[in-house]
Amino acid sequence: MIIHIGDNISLDGKDILIILDKKSVSDSNDNKNLIDNLIKSGNLVNKVDDIKSYIIVNEKNKRYSRNCKDLLKLYVSNISSNSLFNRYKGLDRRETND
Repeated sequence: MIIHIGDNISLDGKDILIILDKKSVSDSNDNKNLIDNLIKSGNLVNKVDDIKSYIIVNEKNKRYSRNCKDLLKLYVSNISSNSLFNRYKGLDRRETND
């Protein structure tokens, strides 16, 4: 199941670990530290002008890496976390109806 996150980027829904909205990141020191650490580690994949959500994914081709941060990639999106979650839920419903 593929989820389009904007800016011509699509992700495999199975790889998505979490979708965070911009407000939850700015309101939580833990979330902010996580995002900042991923960016500092070079795990930010794309850039957009108007960030509305952060998507953290598990990169399949590095499952056996010793460094946990190598497994994670951060995407930013100008699509709200609610819309992305609804797309994800919609894909789940379509899969069970097939």
